[in-house]
Amino acid sequence: DINTDALEFAKNAKYTSNNIKTLDINLISKYFTKKDDYYILKDVVKEKVSFKNKNIFNDDFKELGKFDYIFSRNMLIYFSKDRRLKAKEILESMCLNNTDIFFGHADLFA
Repeated sequence: DINTDALEFAKNAKYTSNNIKTLDINLISKYFTKKDDYYILKDVVKEKVSFKNKNIFNDDFKELGKFDYIFSRNMLIYFSKDRRLKAKEILESMCLNNTDIFFGHADLFA
């Protein structure tokens, strides 16, 4: 992400009940700790994730490596059609298996 506020929010992994309302109660009890009015993701999960401030179109982006899964959540809506297709190509080149990429509902290619 290039949005430092979004990265900080993700690192904190602190959610309201509204944020997690669609999660199964068993997942909530297994992976979250309730503190005051918030649900905080447990460290055992947070330790498996890293956050970086990167731009998909910069040369160093591919240095992140290859991944089993890539999630692009509504990033592409900010780009022109040509840039969306280029971003998709970049992400696909970083998959260990091209079928393991997930785009958000607003990441349209038309």
